[in-house]
Formats: sequence, structure tokens, C-alpha cells
Amino acid sequence: MAKALTRPLLRPVQPEVPRSKFNRTAIIPAPAPPPAIPPRPCGLLDTASVETICHVARETWVATDAPSRTRSRDAGLRSLLDHLAAQYGETWQLRFEAAGLNARGRPVRDLAVGDGPRAWMTQGLEALFCLRVLQPSLEAFRSNMFQDYPKAFLPAQQDPTLEGFFSAVESLDVARHWKRRAVFDVTTALTTQGIAYADLTPEAFLHYSRTTRDSGLASYSYSTYVGHLAWEVMHQAGHFPRSVPSTLSLDPPSDPPPVDKESRRGAC
Repeated sequence: MAKALTRPLLRPVQPEVPRSKFNRTAIIPAPAPPPAIPPRPCGLLDTASVETICHVARETWVATDAPSRTRSRDAGLRSLLDHLAAQYGETWQLRFEAAGLNARGRPVRDLAVGDGPRAWMTQGLEALFCLRVLQPSLEAFRSNMFQDYPKAFLPAQQDPTLEGFFSAVESLDVARHWKRRAVFDVTTALTTQGIAYADLTPEAFLHYSRTTRDSGLASYSYSTYVGHLAWEVMHQAGHFPRSVPSTLSLDPPSDPPPVDKESRRGAC
């Protein structure tokens, strides 16, 4: 008996999906190029005297400091700058590098003895970063443990656009933990790349986020989310072009990096 012929089933016609009028941009992570005019919101202090730097620090945080904080920061600045002054170099940055402190696992607190002096030394380093006297590598920055770096960084920059970013983060209906991470990520990226907020591009921030995660510079619980909330805020605020994806995508690393507990003292 001949087999009956059957009609092939017709596939349903798929509606044509309209193409977006916005072209998605492929983001290639890369550090920000050195700006033609590096940010020096409190003046050029690259070769300033210890007294000048201490005076500028006091004036910068006079409105937010408790008297005890002013004294401890001043003590830390003097101790750290005295140590750097003995190193080779015409600028504080060159002396910082010559001292071997611009590297992973070399926190400045190890230069002092006793809990108080060790904490003061870190406060002094924080001030030098905020005043843009020093530009640390990301590894060196994360090897030091700061109490609240964004809080110290913001008033020193005198930057209304950065203040707007802080305000946008503060207005979010998310846990305080994630707000702190968002402002920490941006201020760390600005510090380690030596740029102002206006020069923070998607490529530069993606470079920061991936390097932080892939180099094991953040704690495991946070490493998956490095930079995510900050990226979304900057995109919504129009800081990034509309062609840039609205969410941050971090590709998984091929191999997990070795975790050195000693060099991750400042990891968040």
C-alpha cells in the first residue's frame, strides 16, 4: 500500500523586530590616557614642603574633621613625608616609588610601630592620595586599609559633577553597603588613574573593574559586583554615552587568580 503524502508543516511567520536606532558600542577595557592637565584641585604640591602639604590638608578638611582627626592626620603626614624625603627623586611621586611603596603588599602602616602611629600613617597616605600629591597603582591602593576613602576624597576635589554622582548614589533605594561600594569604586578609579570625574570613560572604568576582580583585589563576596552599581548610576545620569550598555558586564576570568591575604589588607 502506497504511503500517503502529507504536507510539511509551515513555520509560523516571525514578526520583524525593529532595529534599535542606537548602536551598541563594544567596550574595550583600557586605562584612561594621562590628562593634558592632571587634576590638582588644591594646587600643585608635587614638590611642596612638608609644612605646606600639612597646611593644605588642614584647610581642606577643616569643616569635616574632629580636632583629634586633624592631629592624627598631621602626625601621619609628617612621619610618611619624612620617610619619603630620604628617598631618591625630585617629586613626592618619584620618592614614593623609590621607597617601594607603590606596589602590592606594601602598606605604609608597616613603616610605623604601635596601633596609633600605624593608623596615623595610613591617614597621611590617604591625604596625599586625595590631594593628588601621589598617584598609586591599583595594587598599592588596595593594599592599604582606609576607614572611609570616599568621604575624604570628595571635599578635596572641589568637583560639582562628582558631587552630583555622590548625590545620585545617595538617592537610590538600595542598602547602604552598596552605596558605599559605588562611591568607593569611582573614587578609587579616579585616584589610581590620575583623572578627574569628567575623564572617567566606560573603557577606563571597565579596566578598573576587571583588574580589581581578576587580580584578586576584592573580597570574594564583592568581586562579582565590582563597579556594577556605579556603572548603572553613571549611565542613567548621562555620564556615559547612550550607546554604551546600561549594565556592566564582566567576563569570567580564564583562571582564578591566587589570593594573597597579606596583599589584600585593604580589599573590600
